[in-house]
Amino acid sequence: MAFTVTFVILFIFWILMSGYFDFFHIPLGIISCTLVAYISHDLLFKDIKSKNKHIEVIRFIKYLPWLLYQIVLANLHVAYLALHPNMPKLIDPHIIKFKTKLKKDMSLVTFANSIT
Repeated sequence: MAFTVTFVILFIFWILMSGYFDFFHIPLGIISCTLVAYISHDLLFKDIKSKNKHIEVIRFIKYLPWLLYQIVLANLHVAYLALHPNMPKLIDPHIIKFKTKLKKDMSLVTFANSIT
């Protein structure tokens, strides 16, 4: 089941992004999506037997609006810095370490993407 769902997600994304709907490109999309789904189906559905899966889904759905809001704020801040006349004085690059109690790979990836 994980393979089929991964293939369907990939193929829908491929159709939306490719823009080619002829008899040459559709089979190529099917072949490439099949290959990628075969290689990576366990990455997307690694912890599918989790007991609290519905709670995790609800938390993720609640998290998405906050993340999108933060992305908009970050983009506005970058635009402000890029267009500001004193840009070199405003930029202060540094590395920050975060300690977390997250254990699952998907949680760590989501956390890392939220930071960047």
